[in-house]
Amino acid sequence: MKKIIKTLLLSTLISTASFTVLAKNVEQKVNFLQGSTHTTLTGKFQGYDDVRYRVYAKNGQILKFNINSLGNLAYVNIFAPGKKPGKDKALLIGSTIG
Repeated sequence: MKKIIKTLLLSTLISTASFTVLAKNVEQKVNFLQGSTHTTLTGKFQGYDDVRYRVYAKNGQILKFNINSLGNLAYVNIFAPGKKPGKDKALLIGSTIG
């Protein structure tokens, strides 16, 4: 009986750990064409994938975005300059505001 429990615990641990191992982490700098006030980015991500966009703005500029998700399961977190996901708290946490 103990062997069965150990096997179940080990298989559960392996299956949950593999999701984060298989997740893709992509970082992309957002560039604007000279004289342009906006840009459009398209792409796909799924599961536990993490896509990070670095946006550089000047004082007074406004960030607007639109994200489409099946089942409303994609969230956007916004960090202050110099702050890093996983280390610092986000200014906006999408999963808590919808």
